Amino acid sequence: MISGFFKNLFQVIAFGCILTLIYLNIIIVPDNHVGLLVEKTRGLSEPMLKPGYHWNWTGFVPFKWNVYKIDLNPPVVNIHLRQPLRYGRYLEDADMFSINLNINVKYNLSEQSVLFFWNYLKHNIPEYNNYINDRVRLMVELFLSETYRKEEDVAYLNVLFRKYVSNEGRFKKDWDEIFKDEGIELIQYEITKLEIPEAAVYFENIKNIDKIFQARREATVKRLMAEANVYEKNLIDHAELEKAEKFIEIMQKYPDIIKYYQIEKLNPKAKIFIVNDQVKDHVNDQVKTNEIIKNNIQKEAEKPSNAAPPPEEKGKIESIKK
Repeated sequence: MISGFFKNLFQVIAFGCILTLIYLNIIIVPDNHVGLLVEKTRGLSEPMLKPGYHWNWTGFVPFKWNVYKIDLNPPVVNIHLRQPLRYGRYLEDADMFSINLNINVKYNLSEQSVLFFWNYLKHNIPEYNNYINDRVRLMVELFLSETYRKEEDVAYLNVLFRKYVSNEGRFKKDWDEIFKDEGIELIQYEITKLEIPEAAVYFENIKNIDKIFQARREATVKRLMAEANVYEKNLIDHAELEKAEKFIEIMQKYPDIIKYYQIEKLNPKAKIFIVNDQVKDHVNDQVKTNEIIKNNIQKEAEKPSNAAPPPEEKGKIESIKK
C-alpha cells in the first residue's frame, strides 16, 4: 500500500513537471501579432514568430528567453496638437489664442516596422507609439508653417486644416513620405476636434502688440538689472569674506599687527611701525654698534697730533738766542 502511494505521488510529480515543461517551452502568438524571441546573450532570433503555437526549448534555464508580442493592427490612436498663434503666446490669456487639434489615426504595422523599431528604439519596442505620435505632430507643424505665413492667414486656418486632413488633402501623402522607412500603412484618419481663435478677436488683441513688447522689454531689463545687482553684491560679500579670512590668518601669524590696525583706525595719518622681536633685536644691535663707532671716533679726536706744521709756517726765521 505504501509503495502504491509513492508510485502515485511520483506519477503526479512527473505529470506536473511535464506540464511545467510544456508551459515554459510553448509560445502562443495571437492573431494579427508577431513574436520577437530574444535570447539574453545572442539577442534577437530570426525569423519572427507568426501567429500560432511555437515550441522553444529553454534547456531548463529560467528567463533565458524574452518574448515580445507586437500587435500589427493596433487600435485607433488619438494625436493631440496644441500650437499658439504667432503673437498669442505674448498675450495675457495665451491659451485662448492657441490652435487645438485632435486627429484619430488608424494604422497597421509590418514586420519591417517591428524590426525598424527594435533597432531604432534600442530594443524598447513599447515606445513606438510615442515615436509615431511625435512624427505626426511634426508633420502637422510643417503644414502649419507653410500655410500660416502672415497674421491675415488666421482667418483661413480652419478651412485649410480640414482640407488638409481629408481624402483630397495631403495628409496621407505626407504620412507615406515621412513613414516610408518604417513601413507603417495608414488605414483611416479624421479630425475629431479643431479649435482656432476667432480672427477678429485675435486681431483686436494684437493691435497694441508694440506696447506689449515694450512693456515686456522693460520688465526684462529690470529683472536683468536686479539679477546683476544681486550678483555684484554676492561678489562683494565674497570678497569681504575672503578679506576677513585673510586678516584673521595674518593676525594669528603676527599678533602685534592688531596694534597697528588700532592706531590706523584711530589716527589714519599716524606713521607707526610695529615690528616683531627679531627685528627689534636687530635694531638694538645696530644701535649698540653705532654707539661703539661714535666713541672710537671721539677718542681718536682727543689724542695729541705729531703731524708736520702747516705749509704756510715753513721758511720762517727763528729768533736768535743771545
